[in-house]
Amino acid sequence: MKTQEQVFAGQEADQWFLRNKNVINAKSKENDICYNIIRQSLSKKQIRSVLELGCSNGYRLNFLKEVFSNDTKFVGCDVSKLAVEDGIKRYGLELCCSSLADFSYSEQFDLVIVNFVLHWIDRELLYNCIAKIDSFLKCQNSFLLLGDFYPYVPHKRRYHHCEQEKIYTYKLDYKNFFLASNCYQVLQEYIYNTDKTEKLDGNNRAGVVLLEKNDNFFIEL
Repeated sequence: MKTQEQVFAGQEADQWFLRNKNVINAKSKENDICYNIIRQSLSKKQIRSVLELGCSNGYRLNFLKEVFSNDTKFVGCDVSKLAVEDGIKRYGLELCCSSLADFSYSEQFDLVIVNFVLHWIDRELLYNCIAKIDSFLKCQNSFLLLGDFYPYVPHKRRYHHCEQEKIYTYKLDYKNFFLASNCYQVLQEYIYNTDKTEKLDGNNRAGVVLLEKNDNFFIEL
């Protein structure tokens, strides 16, 4: 049986981008929760390099060009080849086609963005991906912007766009993996419903959290 990464890399990532391309290209920074949290919370002095894992065509990285200095480094990766090609052509960004599990980079970053990615990850690869995200962040005074489903009870659901494959989305509070290390603390958190209704339904409840990473959070005894 194919892994979820193989399914997405082979077919569904490009199909997802094609289904959502018009919506993605119509997005505005004013309505982007991740952009607004970053803009309101982080300064030009704090951020000189940004990595977005699962960046689609890099539209959010392009938004952030207006927030940080001209010499800020922006890097993104996405498993959709079509999304990456579109972003390079449209925005001139440094993007590469890769899954989170396979992505590598020689530098660490001041800010890493991972928005609605971890719920796709095969469970046998989850801890490896958590460690990989952590490894891309500098040890002191770096920041992780993490967004995903935020259910009342952790659960999984069949992915209806790939009915021929046994694919699940896994919904839980992913920030706890990072908080457990005691190297991260919450700076901001915003909870909302993905279907834009007022009632916070357990299946569609989502959250975006800004975490600061610093190995000095440990108390010296």
